[in-house]
Amino acid sequence: MTERFARQMMPLWAEGEEPVRIMEYREEPRTPFRMRMDEIGNRILKKYGIFMVVMAIWTISIICSSAIVKHNTEKAVRAEMAAEYAVALEQYKAEQREAEQAAHWLSGDASREAAINQDAVRLAKIGQGVMNTYTGADLEDARKVMICALCRVYSGGEFAKITSISDAVNQENQWWGYSADMSYTTDVFDVAVEVSGIFHNSEPMPCSSDMVYASWNGQEIVLRNRWEDNSMARHW
Repeated sequence: MTERFARQMMPLWAEGEEPVRIMEYREEPRTPFRMRMDEIGNRILKKYGIFMVVMAIWTISIICSSAIVKHNTEKAVRAEMAAEYAVALEQYKAEQREAEQAAHWLSGDASREAAINQDAVRLAKIGQGVMNTYTGADLEDARKVMICALCRVYSGGEFAKITSISDAVNQENQWWGYSADMSYTTDVFDVAVEVSGIFHNSEPMPCSSDMVYASWNGQEIVLRNRWEDNSMARHW
């Protein structure tokens, strides 16, 4: 700072204070090494500038392309996973529906089987009663008596109030040798299961449903549609 400038700046300081000297900034002189390096840098930039720009653009494009490919790949993977999940979900739902239907069918089958067996016990007792009452009566005769009881469930008319095998079997004084606490053989029970299944499985009857009366003719059980065994009666 020159003395003249200092004198001009004197009013800025209080009287009697020494003015602060401000150092001028001077750029450091470049050394030969620095000058050489600057020269080399300028040459490289001048010679390879376009190449470097192209390489930079190419590098950026590669990076962007990789990012796009990665994004598309991840998107495709997510879409594939979503599709697989949807298929698996539908398969799971289908399996659940099948399991529910199977459980329902099994439950229905179990209930039907229980009902068949319950009515088979009732029918077996009237079949066993016939075999105990008449000498020579066999399983076919026992079966005919059971069919007679089943016909009363279907016939209507004077038996309109009978709507189940239990109703038919529990009629008083209708069946030979029957009692609610009597025992029966396994063979008779097997026949009774067959006849009970006709009712519970809605299978066709082996005879017309009006064969509601049974009699023993000395050799076998015969069913007929009328109480009076005359020329107007039909037999089975």
